[in-house]
Amino acid sequence: LHLEIAVDRFKTAFGVDINVGKPQVLYCSTIEQPAQTEKVFEKKIGEAEHSGHVVVSLKPGKRGEGNRFLIDHDIPQEMKTHLRAGLEEALLADPVFGFEGVDIEARVDKVVISEKTTPQGLKIAAQMAVQDAMMKAGVVQLEPVMELDALSPEEYIGDVVGDLSSRKASIEGVVIKGKYHQVKAFVPLSKTFGYSTALRSLTRGRGSFSMMFHGFDKV
Repeated sequence: LHLEIAVDRFKTAFGVDINVGKPQVLYCSTIEQPAQTEKVFEKKIGEAEHSGHVVVSLKPGKRGEGNRFLIDHDIPQEMKTHLRAGLEEALLADPVFGFEGVDIEARVDKVVISEKTTPQGLKIAAQMAVQDAMMKAGVVQLEPVMELDALSPEEYIGDVVGDLSSRKASIEGVVIKGKYHQVKAFVPLSKTFGYSTALRSLTRGRGSFSMMFHGFDKV
């Protein structure tokens, strides 16, 4: 419904036709347990030889905290910058689903410096280490979850709760508000498409709801 309203406003404001597809859900991923890996990269790129040798460890963070990158080593700043870039870029697409990795702590435990070591070599070694460590740690898919509040006349509340349950919602509680009952639930975003129409049908047009983003959880 919100998308339909936004599209209608856009058409009215600019007077153009809009091709609208089905909504898509943005998924993410994270890891289940800590893991450590060591990677050595040596390759000629263009005219230059690049080399990097690192040990990287990953561990799960708290949900919603985001990623953390730790590089506590006495090495040139340029090398630190490239190491961090390697860690960050490796988490943009996990090795299992191809989703962005979130809520992960990535730490560079060891950097082996030699005459052949280059910033670019360290960056690539860090990327390889993160991807390998994610495979060892176990990658899990995360989906966006919405906090939903639905209002319904008393006589329809059973059907409303039943419909939410069929959408894999976690029902937090039902409170009485005058002649209406309010249901609070957490619902996967993918299960909310078409909910506005369903609620109107279940409550003979007398129900309403509000919804906001809550966070990500395992699929």
